Amino acid sequence: MNPDYELANCEDLAALSPATFELLPAEIRYACKAGDVVKLIFCDMRPGIPGERMWVEITGSESNPWWQGDKYFGVLRNQPAFI
Repeated sequence: MNPDYELANCEDLAALSPATFELLPAEIRYACKAGDVVKLIFCDMRPGIPGERMWVEITGSESNPWWQGDKYFGVLRNQPAFI
């Protein structure tokens, strides 16, 4: 993983701004499969560089007993402006 960015925790963001941050129900978010396209927020860790919302096509997933839910793999489907 590129050390200059990380994925935002959208559940935390929705809790901070429930009136303006729309979040799909957990049962939909955790049921993603290969071929689905999802919007992720990439937070840039470098000073002065904004984060970006980008579309990612899921190419696969892996279940693991050490974390909740699946680990997803995907391909970026748009061109980032900053990251």
